[in-house]
Amino acid sequence: MPAARTSRRWIGCIRVPDFPVQAELARRPGLRGRPFVITARAASGGAAALPVAHCSPEAAERGIRLGMRVRESIALCRDVVALSPDPEWYQRLHDAFLDVLEAEAPAVEDAGLGAAYVDLTGMERLYPKLGALLERLVDAAVRRGLGPAAGSPAAEGLFDVRAGAGPNKFVAGVAAWHAPRGRPRIVLRHEIERFLAPCPIDHLPVSGETQRSLSLFGLERLGQIAALHPAALEARLGPEGRRAWELSRGRDDSALVPRRPFRPIAESLEFPAPVSEWAAFWAGIRQLVARVWRRKERGEATVRQLVLAARIDEETWEKSITLHEPVGDPERLEAMLARRLAGVELPGAVSAVTLKVTLLGGPYVGQEPLFPGGGQRLARLKDALAAVKARYGTTGLFRIAEVEPWSRIPERRYALIDFDP
Repeated sequence: MPAARTSRRWIGCIRVPDFPVQAELARRPGLRGRPFVITARAASGGAAALPVAHCSPEAAERGIRLGMRVRESIALCRDVVALSPDPEWYQRLHDAFLDVLEAEAPAVEDAGLGAAYVDLTGMERLYPKLGALLERLVDAAVRRGLGPAAGSPAAEGLFDVRAGAGPNKFVAGVAAWHAPRGRPRIVLRHEIERFLAPCPIDHLPVSGETQRSLSLFGLERLGQIAALHPAALEARLGPEGRRAWELSRGRDDSALVPRRPFRPIAESLEFPAPVSEWAAFWAGIRQLVARVWRRKERGEATVRQLVLAARIDEETWEKSITLHEPVGDPERLEAMLARRLAGVELPGAVSAVTLKVTLLGGPYVGQEPLFPGGGQRLARLKDALAAVKARYGTTGLFRIAEVEPWSRIPERRYALIDFDP
């Protein structure tokens, strides 16, 4: 894998194989090494007639298969242990797993128990090597998510977590499925068809009827489907046939949907006249940061990701910025934006600029001051201004910012910026 990546789309998939089985082993260490099965639903009477929904590797080695009745599994293995499912326990573990991933990456999609898609696009500057980023996500999921949630802070070896990455969700999911333990599987664009060709059709997200039809036609591998004509598949199987052909060739344009979607918080500013100097452009950005920070939709949340857009003539210039850690202070956000925008050259004069917060984090937790007695005067001033703002909706205070002191037009030399201490 090259040290640097392009700015194209990259999706990661983090998954825990057979999540319910690993969840039961986490809270029942005595089952490790023993054959056991998990039924499809809780037993209200006798469990013998219930089908097997999950089975441990030891049970699978004894010939037990999914869908088999528990009484049949007992006939194959006399010492098999039958467990009723605990959906609430599995969901708590899964939520902890997702929470930790959301703290590490800007957007995470829930892909079912023990699985998640992670948007890795835009994180090249933080982690030039994609493998290092995936290893970090896996380590965080085990040590700070699954382990503590299962009551075992020392989680190494407790959960088997796999990771894969590719240009889209389908390729990333298949890569994670076939990734060896402890080593992420990364599929580059030129490797997609060769990688998918030997994979079974079970990976296709199609109905059971379509799966059976493909098997009846002798199509067992994705490479066999990719070699067919898409019109023939669509004529025989309908839209799912076309979808199966596209996925078999590694084509998937489905969007990654975050677990907690929200409407982006956006603020725009029109300049009285187009500006081409950095000082004037930066003054506008600072004004937008102040406005965004006062929006009630943000609440006490921190900022994780934002998009800066500028209108230049009739075109739009955009830059997406992913922050390395949640930012809960406007001054710190300004400083981080200044660093990320250093050296950026605008392609022309800017007539309008928009700042859009596209992802929020958890509440801000700040460190208490070393000398809590200081700053009492400023605290009283802030309380007074808060009372004024609560009554009138604004503090009515502004500060003068130097914009273009060299300009011959007086109105362009300085600008009034909202002041909200």
